[in-house]
Amino acid sequence: MQATSTSADPPMFFWKETEKVGWLCQWYPCRFSDSDYPDAGIFNCAEQYMMYRKAVLFDDQDVAKQIMKASSPRKQKGFGTAVAGFNDVEWDEARSGIVERGSYLKFTQCTNVSSLNISSNEDPTPLKDYLLGTKDLELVEASPFDRIWGIGYKAEEAPNTPRSSWGLNLLGKALMKPRAQICEEAAKDEAAIEALEAVKIEG
Repeated sequence: MQATSTSADPPMFFWKETEKVGWLCQWYPCRFSDSDYPDAGIFNCAEQYMMYRKAVLFDDQDVAKQIMKASSPRKQKGFGTAVAGFNDVEWDEARSGIVERGSYLKFTQCTNVSSLNISSNEDPTPLKDYLLGTKDLELVEASPFDRIWGIGYKAEEAPNTPRSSWGLNLLGKALMKPRAQICEEAAKDEAAIEALEAVKIEG
């Protein structure tokens, strides 16, 4: 699956969950589950999923439970930094795959009614519709405080900053890969529906 962008258009910058495209943020409130981890229950945001998987990776069950009990992504992240037996090399190898999986689950199971800015009285829109609406735009986390998951610059600073100075943008890349997967699945579903309709017409 493609984790890069071929678009000639400017990137789509995002950062905080309360901003216009906050649904791209790890802290955006949404409820989803992972059938591979049934004992975990329901995750309330992608940040909780990431930190839970981090604790499980290093077999710290106590911290994993604390992460699942914490309702705030800030607290979840705090518990995640206290995982016992943490190893940089092992985490660096696993982290992108974990966030890609969490992003896929988030965008295939959640709607916009969990947004801080959307009334629950409105018709819910699947988050995957928003994600697919970004087409092939490059997704960039414009966090001035994070050069690993983001680029280390604000959205207004980034266009005037050489890309060679940007951080890794691992979150942006971890969003583009499941976006490509969801797009492929949507295309297959559409083709299957068209084939079924053709059979009905012929029949």
